[in-house]
Amino acid sequence: LNFTTTPFVTAFKSTRALSGIQIGHLWTSGQIAFGIEADLNSTSYRTGNFIPLPPPAPNVTAFAINGSPTDLLGAKVNYTASLRARLGLIATPDLLIYGTTGLALANVTATGSYIGRIGIGSPAATYQQTALMSGWSAGFGADYALNRNWSLGGEYLYANYGHKSFQLGSLTNNPSGRIWAINNVIGLTASSLTLKLNYRF
Repeated sequence: LNFTTTPFVTAFKSTRALSGIQIGHLWTSGQIAFGIEADLNSTSYRTGNFIPLPPPAPNVTAFAINGSPTDLLGAKVNYTASLRARLGLIATPDLLIYGTTGLALANVTATGSYIGRIGIGSPAATYQQTALMSGWSAGFGADYALNRNWSLGGEYLYANYGHKSFQLGSLTNNPSGRIWAINNVIGLTASSLTLKLNYRF
């Protein structure tokens, strides 16, 4: 059989709310604060692109972008997590300004839904693959102490989770025996602005 790979690129462009939990520890030395923190967030980031795949035979007319069924390549982020170092300055007894950087993780599910190809022998089908993407994150923020145990903070964080190839099925041309494997390459970055309420033990 003649095996051919078909690459596609899906770009996430989505603005959504997220919620999660964070835990960490902070040490101080004079006006310098340093520590480590980890977070886990549930997200609703998702995208979907209708893309007619190149026909593996010249007489295929079962798909189109406008008015007719077509193929869908989509993806969603199930959750994100990070493990980061923090370095900050105690500007006043109640205010901490800091920067943070470290490892970033995202659990992503990619989907390929295809219509049937007339004369090709490829029935309508849907494929899914879930994988963990990893990269880095960096940002800055501030915490303000409300009292001995509680603080209110805000944080901006940029994360780059890199690129990953997801195998999402194949199309078969029965007369020639050629198989087209569908690979969707996903590159994921995210910017988040988070409001945090922290409890200090």
